[in-house]
Amino acid sequence: MSAAPGGAPHRDADDRPSDPGTAVARRSRKTLEERIADRQAERPALKEGRQFEHGPAKFVFVFLIVTVVLIHVVGLAIVMALDLN
Repeated sequence: MSAAPGGAPHRDADDRPSDPGTAVARRSRKTLEERIADRQAERPALKEGRQFEHGPAKFVFVFLIVTVVLIHVVGLAIVMALDLN
């Protein structure tokens, strides 16, 4: 792409780059949304009753829930031990 004297690339009336090679290359590639949709369409359907597609997600979810429950139980035990009215 050639540059104008000010350093900015040349643009046509619709504010697109005037270099036709750039426009062709840009049109041939799918958008991010289309590529994600294609990848998801190729994947098999999630089995009935499964909520997590892979083990690490399940591990993180269970770890966070257990951590929150333990923090609440320990906090409750501390408050009961201090016997604050």
